[in-house]
Amino acid sequence: MSSYRNLSLDRSKHAWDAADQAQKDLRENFSEYVTLVKNLPARISNSGLGQTLAFLKSKGKKKENLLLDCIGEWLIDKMKVYPVNAENPSRDIMQRIQNGDTDQYRWATSEMMELITWLKLHSSSLNIKNEPTHQTNARENDNRENTAYETDGEASSGISGDIEGSDSNNPSDSVD
Repeated sequence: MSSYRNLSLDRSKHAWDAADQAQKDLRENFSEYVTLVKNLPARISNSGLGQTLAFLKSKGKKKENLLLDCIGEWLIDKMKVYPVNAENPSRDIMQRIQNGDTDQYRWATSEMMELITWLKLHSSSLNIKNEPTHQTNARENDNRENTAYETDGEASSGISGDIEGSDSNNPSDSVD
């Protein structure tokens, strides 16, 4: 059990380091990275790990490349799902997956789902730190909704009062 705990902590640290680096590199575009990370589990479930990585690679933008680097480093260097050796020295995760076997692919997919859980958590927390106005605006909106409006010196909660001369309990009363 302690090895599982250490592995989980290692995943968490790797995800934190990757999210922190992405935040520094992407700055104001970091929220796009967070959205990309949040969509990864569904993309992997629907299309598979190989297709998902091919999608990221085809985009070729900085946020996708940062994510590919995080994934490649975890699977190749840390977990050694696709170990580098003299026979296969490539560090390209796509090439490693294509040359790997089915067991490695399943292991890699499982590892990615575990790593992405941490990556979503850490990148979301860093994204909240970047957007303090979001929480402030939500509080302001709540205050506006709960505030009574003043009209002609009388407080009103936004609900119109009875019309003068009508009895609201008597449906036969009408205003001409």
